[in-house]
Amino acid sequence: MELDWWQAVGTTGLQVTCTPARHGAARTPFDRNKSLWGGFMLRDTAGHQLFFAGDTPMAATGP
Repeated sequence: MELDWWQAVGTTGLQVTCTPARHGAARTPFDRNKSLWGGFMLRDTAGHQLFFAGDTPMAATGP
């Protein structure tokens, strides 16, 4: 599924909204920061909310 920032999609009892996330990206020296990165917000009909915009960097120390 692909969503733009603040675009939402819903199913029975659950709504998913794409939220902006800051993240540097580049696959070549010429396409720096051309990607749209996002987190997400989940909301259910009972009023519960979950926000996720995490990123696990690769590091020698491990996760």
